[in-house]
Amino acid sequence: PELVVERALTLAGRNEKGESVDRQVMMRLFAGQDPCFSAANFIAAHNLEPTQVADISGYLKETLDTSKPQYRSDVEELRTAGAYSKRAAEHRQEDRHMEAAADICRALLRPGLDPQAKERFHKTLGDVYQDHKTWLAAEAKAKKEADLLEARRLAEEEAEEEARRRKEAEEADWKTFTETLREKKRAVVTSLDINLLDADKKQNARTLALLEGQDDHDAVFEFCSANGMHNADELRKVRDHLNGHMRTNQVTYQHPHPGVQGAKALAERAQKRSLAGQFAAAGADYSRAIQLAPQEAVEGPLVDEWQRQAVEMMGNDKLFGHAKDEFEQGKWEGALAYLHGIQKNSPVSGMSVVLLMQARCNQQLGRWAEVVRVAGTLLQNVASRGSWVRGQPRMMAVSIGAQAAMEMGDSEKTLKFYQLVLRNDPEQKDIDRQYKGLKKIVKMLKEADDFLAKSKNHRAMEVLENALSAMKGMDVSSGMFRTNLLLRMCSANSELRRHEEALLACDQCVTQRQTPVAGMFTDPRKISEAYAARATAHMNDHNYDEAVRDFKAAREHAGGRQDEEQKLDGKIQDASWKKREWGERRDHRQVLELPVNLHQLTPDKQCTWVKKQHKLLARKWHPDKAKGDKQ
Repeated sequence: PELVVERALTLAGRNEKGESVDRQVMMRLFAGQDPCFSAANFIAAHNLEPTQVADISGYLKETLDTSKPQYRSDVEELRTAGAYSKRAAEHRQEDRHMEAAADICRALLRPGLDPQAKERFHKTLGDVYQDHKTWLAAEAKAKKEADLLEARRLAEEEAEEEARRRKEAEEADWKTFTETLREKKRAVVTSLDINLLDADKKQNARTLALLEGQDDHDAVFEFCSANGMHNADELRKVRDHLNGHMRTNQVTYQHPHPGVQGAKALAERAQKRSLAGQFAAAGADYSRAIQLAPQEAVEGPLVDEWQRQAVEMMGNDKLFGHAKDEFEQGKWEGALAYLHGIQKNSPVSGMSVVLLMQARCNQQLGRWAEVVRVAGTLLQNVASRGSWVRGQPRMMAVSIGAQAAMEMGDSEKTLKFYQLVLRNDPEQKDIDRQYKGLKKIVKMLKEADDFLAKSKNHRAMEVLENALSAMKGMDVSSGMFRTNLLLRMCSANSELRRHEEALLACDQCVTQRQTPVAGMFTDPRKISEAYAARATAHMNDHNYDEAVRDFKAAREHAGGRQDEEQKLDGKIQDASWKKREWGERRDHRQVLELPVNLHQLTPDKQCTWVKKQHKLLARKWHPDKAKGDKQ
């Protein structure tokens, strides 16, 4: 707005050392304003005594009369001080405090006021400025809360976006892993049909193909494995048949070198390959070792063991082939059945591919405990040193195991998965962010427990809301871990008399902890804890029927712990006694949620409190607002 006049004014004050200092400030009057409105704003801006408003207004009027005698404000002039006082009261009700202060100033400047009226106006003026300070503080608090909420919202969006990118990258890893299970297409060097008898003794032709990069042992092993010819003699016969076919048809093909020489060396490599889940390659090595055994005078018992291992590899290779087919099609139960068949035949602790497939199947089926177990087994049997890079089997095991542990609510186990990586590769940034994020949440829960123990429930709720917000960036969207926060939020809200919020959190906690999860032990103590917390919330809400019911449910799930059962028996008796007392001698002060020091207030303020709470609760529990709510 356009500046009309301004005047310098010297204000006395003190510096940081407590010394008296004077400072000069400018009073300004803008177009449309009158001296009282400018003075009212000047006092609020410089925190001066409200009783000085008339004097400061007078200074501005002198300047205005001298420099702009023709100036007229836009303020509606009233005839009496009482009219100004009445309009000031209307402004106060609408929180227009500066307008109210200006009207009181105008009332004070009316001629003929007696001392009592002036004193009354000065007191009202002081109340107006006090209201203004309270309003400013509330606005500042609301702005601070809004800023915090906005900052939290932005942080949540960033965390959720990061979690989404991480999820996409992990799914891409699993897609790549699945693609590696598929056999690469290779050119056919030669092929022949072999007639085999089926279950009905009928002959069926099966094609044996030698592919580029294979030798006769590779081709024959895959053929025998696929067609159920699980016998070492069959291996030899089919191989002789293939080699005879190649000689007859003059197939020129240089077999690739096996990479190692000697029967025992081949058998040792076969054993390593079998432990890595490379069943076809292991079986072919055993076949080569068996062929070389007579030339190297290998003892009979050792050859017999190689023959047994070759047959075992055939069975595992066939099961693995079926498992891969089911896995690629997303048939998780079927894939698990075949993988368990391999586990019955051979120890799979070192078979990272088999274990990863098991972990993935169990993850898709929601069997979190089994995922944690399988991922842990894999990590115990792989090298831990060196850089941990996305896409490695060990890295995939950490990610899937940590997610499953979080779903189970086991933050300690999740941290152990992350610590395994960071001990060997401290520069792994993605895992480091996850680790620090979870540590932060765990720390917040401990802080919340400390605040709850000290009855600092507002502080506890702030910490819990921040923890709930931080969880959105973690690799978990639900599960037992969330119930740990809900349980604390239930207790804090209940103590703050936010009964609806408390019971909502408690209901979610009870439901989540009661819901069985495949492969996961449902801890009755956790269920008992949730019921007891909800019962306490009902007690604080004077809903003693529900409190008794929940305390009894908590006792049923106490798991035979005598000390806990005795403690809950006492709470059941206390709730039952309060239920009778509430029915016979209901405390209406508690019903209306009146302050405990109500009797210390003046009668007028007591009436104001009773009316306010009665209207508040009447609106809250009005039938039209609570439609469909049986309570």
